[in-house]
Amino acid sequence: MVQSGMMSIEKTLKLLTYFHKNQGRAIDSYDEELQSSLEVDQRQLSRILEVAERELENIISVKKGRRKAYKLIEPMEVLKEAYANDISLSMLFEMAKEGMPELIEEWEGVNRKESKPYSFFNMPYEDIKNLEDSPVFKSLKNAIERREYRNIHLHGGKSFPNVKPIRLIFSEGNWYVAYVDEEELRVSRISFIREVRYSKIVQNYKPSTVSKYLIWLEESFQNPFSRYGVPAQTAVLKAAPNIAHYFDKGMKRFFKSQRFVRKEEDGSVVFSVEYTQPMEVLPFVRRWLPDLSILEPKELKKVHIKILQDAL
Repeated sequence: MVQSGMMSIEKTLKLLTYFHKNQGRAIDSYDEELQSSLEVDQRQLSRILEVAERELENIISVKKGRRKAYKLIEPMEVLKEAYANDISLSMLFEMAKEGMPELIEEWEGVNRKESKPYSFFNMPYEDIKNLEDSPVFKSLKNAIERREYRNIHLHGGKSFPNVKPIRLIFSEGNWYVAYVDEEELRVSRISFIREVRYSKIVQNYKPSTVSKYLIWLEESFQNPFSRYGVPAQTAVLKAAPNIAHYFDKGMKRFFKSQRFVRKEEDGSVVFSVEYTQPMEVLPFVRRWLPDLSILEPKELKKVHIKILQDAL
C-alpha cells in the first residue's frame, strides 16, 4: 500500500477503490470525480498518481493523448509478465504473504501448463486452508470480521480475557493474530493458542478504538518481535562483498525501516534498520552469518556476541 507524506491511509484506500471500480480505464490527474473523492486539486492528484505508480506493482503509466495517465492491471497479468521475462519471484511471495490464495492457485496452473522449472512447498494459502478448519482460526477470523471480543487461552495456561482481535498476519513462515488487550497490542502465534472462547462482552468494539494499532501494523510492524509503543533504535549493519548485492541501493528491502547508507571501497554495503528490541533484528543477522556484521550500536553488538558465545 502506498505510504507517503501526501497521502493518508484513507486516501490510499479511496484511490485503490477508484482504480478497481474503473478497471481497464486510463485515469489522469484531471479526473474530477477522483479529485472530489480525495479532496485534492489537479496538481495534488498528479503527485499522488506518480507515487502510486512508483510504489504499486500493478499501477502503470500510459499515454492518454498528450496527458500522462495511469491504469490498474490485474495482478495475474503482472505475474505472467514477470514470469515470462524471468524477473525475480519475490513479488509472488509478497502476494502470497498478503493472503491471495486464488491468485497463487491460478499462477501454479500457469506454472504447470508452461512446464516451468519451479516448485513451491508450504505456501501460505495451504496453511490458510488447513487453519480454516480449526475452531481457533475460525473464531479469530469471525471476531475480526465482526469486531467482537474474545478470550484467548495459550498453551501453558496463560490467558487473555476480553481482547479485541484485529488482524491475522503471516510472518516469518508462521500465522499470528494481533489483538488489543486493554491498551496493549499483543501478537501471538496461532499454533500456540489452545482455545478461543466468546467473551462476556457482547457488544462489538468500535473501529476507532483499534485504528491506531491497525495503522502501526500497516506502517511499522516488521516481524513478530516488533513492539508497539516502544521507541525505535537504529542498527547499522554491514554486508560483506559476497552478499552486498542483496542489500544494495534499490534492492528489495528485508525490513520496512531498512535504509541504504553507503557502499564501501571493497564492495561491502552499509545499511540501517530500526528495531524496538534486539530480537527484532538479531535472528536476521544470524541467518546471514558470518557475512553480516553489526557496526552500531555497541549495546546491540554485545547482546549479539553474548548469544553466539552461549551457543558455542
